[in-house]
Amino acid sequence: QCPAAGDPVEDVFSFLTPAWQILSFRNPLSAADRREFLRVYDDAAMEERLSVLEPAFVYRAASYCCLRYQLLETTDPMWHGLYTRAADASLERLAEIAS
Repeated sequence: QCPAAGDPVEDVFSFLTPAWQILSFRNPLSAADRREFLRVYDDAAMEERLSVLEPAFVYRAASYCCLRYQLLETTDPMWHGLYTRAADASLERLAEIAS
């Protein structure tokens, strides 16, 4: 939204996270796409901070998505479904990070 104003790690996370890809009506990036993005971005310090902060960011995204899918369950089936998919994808990403 305003990429020059904050930590680039949050912007990179927002682009890479499956949840925001799904909520932007796109498929999550593949592992190869993610690696290629980080290779081209070419900022070792940012990538190191991302590896430290990503679990917390993913947990925050998953929590937000869970709240939204619960609130939209009876009022907006399309967004309920998207937030459900985004929450599931976030939990899968947390499992990947943990392994």
